[in-house]
Amino acid sequence: MNTNELLSATGESVEYGRQYIEQQMEIVRLETAKRIAMTTSGLVTSAVLAILALLVIIFLSIALGFLLGNILGSYALAFFIISAFYLIATLLILKFKRQLITNPILSMVLNNILN
Repeated sequence: MNTNELLSATGESVEYGRQYIEQQMEIVRLETAKRIAMTTSGLVTSAVLAILALLVIIFLSIALGFLLGNILGSYALAFFIISAFYLIATLLILKFKRQLITNPILSMVLNNILN
């Protein structure tokens, strides 16, 4: 093999290596975009479901307030009881926010990114 053939073969190998690296970088970009899209989709879906659940809770609370108002004879007392329930629930959620909110969201996001 003479020098020209060796240089030609080396040049081809370098070109193949460059193309391989470019393809690997493109694969990484596509995988990253896919994982970001999956994570965003999951978060948006969760947000929409949370908003719908909030609306259900609001309407059920109003209905329960009127029902308790009829039973207790005082709408004010009924809505006060419901408000006290929500205050207690809020305090409990604040106390256990890491276990109830932070850790599940982190797990979901990390699972979507890493898998």
